[in-house]
Amino acid sequence: ILQAAFDIDEATAKAFDIILEHK
Repeated sequence: ILQAAFDIDEATAKAFDIILEHK
């Protein structure tokens, strides 16, 4: 469960970085 949450958090951070780059 913790691993899955960590993967989701990492994916979210990655998507956030992409959004910032577009901005």
